[in-house]
Amino acid sequence: MNIMEKKFIIGVGSQRAGSSFLWRLLGLHPQIKMHPVKELHYFDTLYGIRPEEKLRVFSKKSLALEIDKLCQTKEFGFINPDWQCHLKTHFHFFTTPIEKINYLDLFSGLGEDEGVKFLGESTPEYMLLQDAQISRMRELVGDARIVLMCRNPIKRTISAFRLRLGGGEDEVLPEERERFFLSLLTGNRLWIRTQREFGNYKLAFEKYSKCFSNVLLLPYDDIIDNPSGMLENLSRFLDLAFDEKHLKPAFKTMFNASEVEYSPGPEAMARLDGLFTDQLKEVEDLLGSTLKY
Repeated sequence: MNIMEKKFIIGVGSQRAGSSFLWRLLGLHPQIKMHPVKELHYFDTLYGIRPEEKLRVFSKKSLALEIDKLCQTKEFGFINPDWQCHLKTHFHFFTTPIEKINYLDLFSGLGEDEGVKFLGESTPEYMLLQDAQISRMRELVGDARIVLMCRNPIKRTISAFRLRLGGGEDEVLPEERERFFLSLLTGNRLWIRTQREFGNYKLAFEKYSKCFSNVLLLPYDDIIDNPSGMLENLSRFLDLAFDEKHLKPAFKTMFNASEVEYSPGPEAMARLDGLFTDQLKEVEDLLGSTLKY
């Protein structure tokens, strides 16, 4: 199969805004083959947005898990092209410098069926690529369909904080969560800058629109409130029929949901308003609709 005979669809963000859900939803469509590695992190690693060592360590752990699975199992029905691609991708990332890896080679063996029209992946950090880096992506994948999931930047930041608590990055007692959140919002410039980068949908939309003819902004809220509308938007965007009966069950399963309960108090909410109201207005203007507050 000549990979370039297929079109590409690439999810480019945002963190905590449904990018994992997008990957799963698109992967259920019979004419779309999403890469079995949920987030490839190719371009963000290639251009130094994400440390290469982080990708290498993750791939090493993934390889160890799969090797252990092979050694322990007595049933080998899981060995299929997707699993082989998954294993091969992590092997490349663990053993080969990222600049030596051809992006298209990562999709080798996928989408062999003539009925498959799109190959794809979804990596939130691609939202942070700069113009020249996005231009290089265009050179590699052609005029791909670009999908940017967006969410109220205030709610997205709260979700990012909950995920941070749930990930064990910080040991914070429940009664100390409000104080710790306020300390991040008022004193951690790096963390604030990161959250604003992932909430800057207007900038990301403009950057990708310079290089790609088709860029779709999809609101996270539609996952819960308007599944039919989301499927209709994707159908028009990709010129594919979406079987609502078949795909709607995907909307009932959320990926990467944090189990940590936390709701900001008045002081934290006031700080969030001050930090993100401008970005909220920008993305609502782009969508032509309001986002959940």
